[in-house]
Amino acid sequence: MTQPVPGKVCVVPSLWSPVLGAAGLFAFALVTHAVWPQVLACALVGLVGASLVGMGRQVPVDVVIELPDRVVVGRPFETKLQVTHRGSGPSRPLVVRHRVVAAAGRVPHYATMIGTLAGHESVVVRGSRVPRARGVIETSHLEIDAVAPFGFFTRRTVIAVTQRVLVLPAPAPAIALPQSIGIRSGNADAAGGLDAGAVRAWRPGDQVRNVEWRSTARTGQLTVLEREELSAGSLVAVLVGTSGVPAFEAVVAVATATAAAALHQGRIVDVVTSHGNIRCSSLRTEGALLEFFARVEQAEPLSDASLDQVLRSCGRGGTLLVALAPATFADWRMRVGARAAIAGVQVIDATTTKATTRT
Repeated sequence: MTQPVPGKVCVVPSLWSPVLGAAGLFAFALVTHAVWPQVLACALVGLVGASLVGMGRQVPVDVVIELPDRVVVGRPFETKLQVTHRGSGPSRPLVVRHRVVAAAGRVPHYATMIGTLAGHESVVVRGSRVPRARGVIETSHLEIDAVAPFGFFTRRTVIAVTQRVLVLPAPAPAIALPQSIGIRSGNADAAGGLDAGAVRAWRPGDQVRNVEWRSTARTGQLTVLEREELSAGSLVAVLVGTSGVPAFEAVVAVATATAAAALHQGRIVDVVTSHGNIRCSSLRTEGALLEFFARVEQAEPLSDASLDQVLRSCGRGGTLLVALAPATFADWRMRVGARAAIAGVQVIDATTTKATTRT
């Protein structure tokens, strides 16, 4: 947190009742020439003046806030405030608010009434809030209002909170990913029941039983036969949609859970988005993955040339996860399936959580 910005005097909405009441009494006294309306009006003015004079000194208060680094849409999280009065005498009643500066719709504001603190007293207040939408909260601030006598004014101190909070998509089940075909090195066991693959030059560490003797006799150089095996491989996810649309938020949640599961299985996760230009992000840590999915705002369908490039990067037997809002881009969805069939790529549709193997 940064240094506080003190000294702003704020008007409480309850001030307008005595002000309007005093104005009405003065008007009534002017018309009727009565004394008692003037007395009541002066009393109301005196209350407002006493409240304003009571704002003359700053209340020395320190506030420390504790927030989690990650929160999840729809799940409550705890906000912890530690308020310490550094003065020797009692403080005025305090109201503390935590406000999100940008993207206020993601996380609601939090406010609590502390009351009066004795000299050097410290209290801890906890409360919960429920995030409404995914995203990243870069900055927020604390507002500490010291309430004047009679409650007509407050003196506000503002403290900037620089802690970043990731608001992750709502929980969703991960799609069970099909295994993709990879290549086992030449020291594989030929009896493992795996299909033969490419022939390559012998390398130190390759077992003699994997030597391809026909090729060796023909070329005069030791060669070994590689064999295909089921391996983790990589996962390429393509996102299409707009942030805030419920259907898109649902598929992003599924894509996040699936990508996280793939990462835990040892896969490399690539996410492709397009908004004006193509962006491909290779996500190798859980922190980078979660932040990427929290930040996705808008993504457009890929062009045919870009889609073919993505399919080539998947490789034959690779896995492509398509996450787009349902009932939109139907033609593009069909083109993905047709081109994936030619490329031999396994396609998973996050809207139906169904995996289709294209060979």
